Amino acid sequence: MRAAVIRFLRNISGPAGLLLVLDDLQWAGADACDLLATLVRTATHIPLRVIGAYRDTELGASHAFEVATANLGRAELVTVIPLRPLHREDAAVLLRELLGHRTDAEHLMEEQIIERTGGVPFFLVSCAQGIRAGVGDSEVPWSLTQSVRQRVAHCSANAQTILRIAAVAGRSVSRSVLLSVAKMEEQGALAGLDEACSAGLLTPAAGHTYRFFHDVIREVVEADLGPEQRTRLHALIGLAMEEGAGPERAAVLAWHFSQGDKAERALQYSLMAGDHAVSVFANDEAEQHFRWATELAVDADPSRRAQVVEKYGLALRALARYDEALYWLEEAARLQHTAGNAEIEGLLIAHIGQVLGDLGRPREGIARIQQRIAYSPREDHSQSMAVLHVTLAGLFWSTGQYDQQFAAAELAAELARIRADDRVLLRAEVRRGQALRSLGRYEEAQRVLEQNIPAIEAAGDLELLAPALDSLSIVYLAAGEFHHEALHLRRGLEAAQQVGDPSIVAFMASKLGQNAYYQGEWNRAREYLEKAISVVRTSGAVWFAPYTLGALGGLFLATGDWKDAAEYLEESITISSDAAFQALENSQSLMGILEISEGRPEAALARLQRFTDGSRGQPSNSVGPRWVLAWSLLELGNDHTAAVIVAPEIARARAENDQLGLVHLLWIHALIAARQARWADAEGALAEVLTITRRMPYPYHEARALETYGSMQAQQGDRSAARQSWVEALVIFERLGARPYIERIERNLAEDEIRNHL
Repeated sequence: MRAAVIRFLRNISGPAGLLLVLDDLQWAGADACDLLATLVRTATHIPLRVIGAYRDTELGASHAFEVATANLGRAELVTVIPLRPLHREDAAVLLRELLGHRTDAEHLMEEQIIERTGGVPFFLVSCAQGIRAGVGDSEVPWSLTQSVRQRVAHCSANAQTILRIAAVAGRSVSRSVLLSVAKMEEQGALAGLDEACSAGLLTPAAGHTYRFFHDVIREVVEADLGPEQRTRLHALIGLAMEEGAGPERAAVLAWHFSQGDKAERALQYSLMAGDHAVSVFANDEAEQHFRWATELAVDADPSRRAQVVEKYGLALRALARYDEALYWLEEAARLQHTAGNAEIEGLLIAHIGQVLGDLGRPREGIARIQQRIAYSPREDHSQSMAVLHVTLAGLFWSTGQYDQQFAAAELAAELARIRADDRVLLRAEVRRGQALRSLGRYEEAQRVLEQNIPAIEAAGDLELLAPALDSLSIVYLAAGEFHHEALHLRRGLEAAQQVGDPSIVAFMASKLGQNAYYQGEWNRAREYLEKAISVVRTSGAVWFAPYTLGALGGLFLATGDWKDAAEYLEESITISSDAAFQALENSQSLMGILEISEGRPEAALARLQRFTDGSRGQPSNSVGPRWVLAWSLLELGNDHTAAVIVAPEIARARAENDQLGLVHLLWIHALIAARQARWADAEGALAEVLTITRRMPYPYHEARALETYGSMQAQQGDRSAARQSWVEALVIFERLGARPYIERIERNLAEDEIRNHL
């Protein structure tokens, strides 16, 4: 027979010889292997080359093929070339050849296929053929399923048991879990594990763990299990993994126990997994775990379900999903009320009040908390009472009720000291510092905040650190120390990014945008502010929206984009009227400036009189509305009333070191003095403005002062000095991109040139 085969091959070979390709040699018997060895030896006499492919995972050392190739190897008649899975790039090329060019979604599907198949060409081709035949991309094609089943069927019963456990366990499983669940003699289990690895089905990984060589193998093995088998294995795997498990494994345990029909254990570990995610600020993961927990706790008693629902509501708030958060926190409060847990119910009402503030409804939050406090005993020193007052302080700030905020923060701090509750005490102190700052008591505010920020950092309370740094940054803003303000804002932004609350991140970014505006970096300011606005539009976050909208409106006002400025300022005023008093002050002031710039000072006067006299609620104590009000009066020819407003405000700004307010007030003072021909007084005020703005630096207002200086010098007949001041102002305005001022100064310079020629 051997001679006949050799003769046949010699007869059919061409001038260049013959190439014989043999596949699946792992299935060759002893006779076939003997014939193959004879042919290879004969190839030294006839022009013959043999390429043979085989799966080495299905051969033992005593297999006839292994013996034959070993003998041929000693005679240097064979070369073994191991075929590894394709590199990711090559696998992608193969899939593109098979499937053609794909959309973005289909490209993602290709990545998933490469991941599942591990780059094995047979698996890749089978999946591609299945997709072309209409099989879903998540399904394993029939041909591939049969191939895997055949390989598993060649394994012993011990190895198959190990494979089934590993398939249910997931992508990776420890040796101890495999042996524990297998419940075989250790020797038998280890032999089965070694066999599964030798067959190329499992592969060892770091730390005595094992994983399937390819996800497709795991999927086929798991799919062949019945539902009862899977349920039982999930429960056993969970029990085996439970011993010594830390919070980082809680999510896996929750999954196995839920699939293993162990609902209470699944609930326990889903809560642990959510708490762990919260501790590392993985807010999306926390939301998923707690959402799952609410499903597991449907039939739990009211107190237990309330605990779960509360965690879910707080996770939603951290993601700025405020409407959903409010719903679940209200449900938690209702359940705790039913269970008679008054203390916990009080804490939940504090959370509800805060979320109402987040939604731009702080007055509702105040009413809800005050109602709860009214029902409490007068001498209630509980934690919930301290937390309710801290939250109330924050809501009072939103509505501009700074005296009430200060009182609520003081009471919260007193209650926290009685209970030795450092966490609540720090929150109360930050609110107290915020109230002092808003009341214009900047030195006291700075002292309170700087004393407590190191303790906040030491406690690792990143959620509190961002608002604390923001409050301190405003002290530096008022002092005109923009560099220090930016440093604190960047630290606050870093803390907010670690916490992961998108609304806090966007708010801190918008504050950095405002800082960039003051320092004359208007392109960067616009970039910051527009990114923050996009968060407002996509997330529905309301509480910080008025601040960002107002800041962007102010930037457009300065650049001359007055239509855009009006739209943003009107939107800011509309949504801040009941939710953000300081944003309302700022936007109303900017709208007044726009109306004056458009030649409508009477509109600005009406707007700011209503805003500053208390007829629309809380009267403003801020410099902003008052200097713009004085400007509108000046434009209408009422110099005396304007001066009456400005003089005490200048004194107050000096006393409180409000340098930012002072430069605006001094500028108005200079305009009033110039109107009355008190030139020395006007020049002195402008000289002080230039000194302060250059130190800050605040180039926009420096240029406005220079322009005003030039106009005054022109009125006094000093055309050369006026021209020099205008040119200096023009250079700054051109760098900033302040079009209205550029056009006005160019017009002044052109008129001056014509006058010189005449």
